[in-house]
Amino acid sequence: MFTNVQNHSFVQSIVRVANERVGFDLYCHVLNLNLSSNEKDVTKAYRKLILRCHPDKNKHPDAPAAFRIITKAKEEFETRHALINEFATSPEDRAEEAKECKEAKEAKEAKEAHIELVDLSWQ
Repeated sequence: MFTNVQNHSFVQSIVRVANERVGFDLYCHVLNLNLSSNEKDVTKAYRKLILRCHPDKNKHPDAPAAFRIITKAKEEFETRHALINEFATSPEDRAEEAKECKEAKEAKEAKEAHIELVDLSWQ
């Protein structure tokens, strides 16, 4: 495990980075992940870091701030993953959707053509 000195310097480095970086760049740096990281990677990194700066385990005065920064980083990654999962589709899914749209369009055109023929036969 880590010594108190190592944990204290870790907390100081987290707080220092938070003062230097902003936004998602900060969260990537804190968790040491990139945009292509999956949810399992995020959880693993979070758990590893949170143990080192939890205020109950680390008595450094900035431990609560580091704890909040790491927790916020995890939440931001989870939010981003949720958005990606909601809006991203695989090429196979997009091909299937295109096929369904084409079939629906053809069915609509056939129905309209049939209606026109029926209208013409009434005249």
